[in-house]
Amino acid sequence: MALLFSIQSFEKSENVVTDTVYYYNSSDTTEGAFGNVSNWSPSGSSSCQSNGARPCHILVSEGTSLEEYIGGMSNSQVLAINPGERKP
Repeated sequence: MALLFSIQSFEKSENVVTDTVYYYNSSDTTEGAFGNVSNWSPSGSSSCQSNGARPCHILVSEGTSLEEYIGGMSNSQVLAINPGERKP
C-alpha cells in the first residue's frame, strides 16, 4: 500500500490596484478643453491653484483610460468630478 501526500502552498494573492492621478497642464480654458486628454499629464503638478477656474487633478481607476473617463466631457462636467480641487 502506498501513501501519497500532496503539499500545496496557500499564499494569499494580493491584487494591487494602481490608480493614476492626472494633472491638468494647459492654460486652455475654452469650452471642451478640460475634456481633451492631451491637456492632462500623469506627471508633474497642476498650477490650478494660482491660475483660475481650471481642474487641478483627477484620479482614474486602473483599467480605465483617461479618454474613457473624461473624453468629450464639457468643462463643467470635468470640474464636477472633483469640485473641491479647483480654484473658482
